[in-house]
Amino acid sequence: MLSRTLTSLLLLLTLNQLSAQFTIGVHGGINASTTKTHGRTTALYPEQEGRVHYFAGINTAYQLCNKWSAGLDIDFAVRGVGYERTGGVDGNEWSNSRRKNLDFTPKVSYQLFKNLDLNLGVYCSFLQRHEVQIGNSDDWIEPFFTYYSKTDFGLAPGLRFHVGRFSLLASGQIGLKKIAEIEFTNEYGERIDDVHEKNRALQIGLGYRIFRNEE
Repeated sequence: MLSRTLTSLLLLLTLNQLSAQFTIGVHGGINASTTKTHGRTTALYPEQEGRVHYFAGINTAYQLCNKWSAGLDIDFAVRGVGYERTGGVDGNEWSNSRRKNLDFTPKVSYQLFKNLDLNLGVYCSFLQRHEVQIGNSDDWIEPFFTYYSKTDFGLAPGLRFHVGRFSLLASGQIGLKKIAEIEFTNEYGERIDDVHEKNRALQIGLGYRIFRNEE
């Protein structure tokens, strides 16, 4: 009986310590995105403009020591581009294109100052849906064919400023993988150009900690 009581007390103490070191919260905001185009400039490839969409998700953190912590962000994020000169891959003219993604971002954080954290992480993104606007239409539709990759990954640096349970956050996404690649050929079928895109995004938003470390 005594051994069971001691075991229960030790378990409760351990759980209490873990809960004091673990936080979970929600966040959301705007997502300003574009793509970085690599390859020789070609008149056949449409010029792109950045677009602002949104993101929302949850964040977790576990305190490793005094200034270091590790965590995971899970977000639903919408990114996309517009076109100075409309273009498409299925015979229609696109004016805007957006990608709905599910992002997983493991990260480590370092407390620069009392309320300011520097986050260093990597993101892994899974494409859920690709939609376009055609011509002057306001409707979003799925294209007959999409050349975007189903997965993406890259670097995700950021800052988070805490005010009580609330926080202001800013983070970037620097894609390392080709999310799109188009090969151009001449009338003889010979390759004349190869253009690919990589993700670039800036997220700015607000967060709220549902559970937080005890001060």
